[in-house]
Amino acid sequence: MQSDGPPQPRTVAAPIPANDAARVQDLNASRLLQVGVLPDLDELIQMCQQVFRVDIAAVSLIDDKFQWFKSQVGLNVKRTPRDVSFCSWALYQGDHVLVPDALEDPRFEANPLVLDSPYIRFYSGIPLYSKRGHVLGTLCVIDSKPREFSADDITMQRYLARQAELLIEKFEIERMAMTDSLTGLYNRRYFEQRAVEQLSLARRTRQPLALAVLDIDNFKEINDTFGHEAGDRILVELAHVMKRVLRGSDVITRAGGEEFHLMLPNTPAAIAQKVADRLRVAVAECQYFVKEKLNLSASVGLAALSPEDPDIQELIRRADAAMYEAKRNGKNRTCVA
Repeated sequence: MQSDGPPQPRTVAAPIPANDAARVQDLNASRLLQVGVLPDLDELIQMCQQVFRVDIAAVSLIDDKFQWFKSQVGLNVKRTPRDVSFCSWALYQGDHVLVPDALEDPRFEANPLVLDSPYIRFYSGIPLYSKRGHVLGTLCVIDSKPREFSADDITMQRYLARQAELLIEKFEIERMAMTDSLTGLYNRRYFEQRAVEQLSLARRTRQPLALAVLDIDNFKEINDTFGHEAGDRILVELAHVMKRVLRGSDVITRAGGEEFHLMLPNTPAAIAQKVADRLRVAVAECQYFVKEKLNLSASVGLAALSPEDPDIQELIRRADAAMYEAKRNGKNRTCVA
């Protein structure tokens, strides 16, 4: 009987931590994967690359399937599978992981990130913890050549990782200040700030701007019949429905109660009406479950920016008046100011 020879090296994926489901939930709640560029984090990573004189420096975030590079220098990819991620080992161990030469480490000698681009030979990763105690990802430095890493280097990397954690905490605090705690939509304060900026831009560039006010019909009856907890669950579902049908440039906020404001930058009135109608139809077509199956409807008022509008509050007032006109005319419709 002939031998097949020695076993071939293979990629060794890091074990999954016992608290991984809660950890991923914490990461998703942070909205770090959904938000765009974080300039302060980018500056920190650029400094990190310069301090250690490495090919690559990055902040990676790890969900249930992928490693995402939130800030990076020297990489041209946005994500890798979690099971080939070096950073998953730092996540699993909850502490610093140092790999002086990946080809000499049985966990990584057959890893595709070692044998192919970016040809990792050296890796050092420090876990990044959320304020709730979960590892969200790492601050890592990577090189295509083997190298040593001194105790002073590790101390400096830990310091930079702590700065990254503080920047992430700052982002979360700022996000909480501008979002509605129930639905996760922007709050009225943020909306009015953005609306003032968009009004100034629209007037300066002569671009159209439209604003809609949407109010859920007969919502008080739902609260009275099923309770406010059921009403809150419906508002959360409504937020998901509306976000699914809106465009990336649209800004939606929960203005209070069951009223929502929608800002449509650089959108002519005719297109804005189509967007508002699509939103209204999406609300009506979705079925909501509390103690029984419910169908909802919404009344929408739409106003396009006019030279006569002295400020954003007047545009909101006109859209609000159009919404009440929709209510008077039978509800479940869009009226234009």
